[in-house]
Amino acid sequence: MKMEKVNNTNIGMIEMSKDDRFTIAETSTLPHGYTTLIIVDSVTGVNYLLVNGGYSASVTPLLDENGRVVVSWA
Repeated sequence: MKMEKVNNTNIGMIEMSKDDRFTIAETSTLPHGYTTLIIVDSVTGVNYLLVNGGYSASVTPLLDENGRVVVSWA
């Protein structure tokens, strides 16, 4: 999994922070203009799923098949 530092990056209508706390682990584009990102918090290791499309965005912790939060370290 390729990790990429986020430094004031615009992703659709989402502008990521200038600090190095979050990295983008994976991105994909879905039909109808939706984008998904897996973002990793470098302090806690928690993975988040961000879905961005149109004028809205949603963020939720990424869960494994057992319902536990996915934690990884870069």
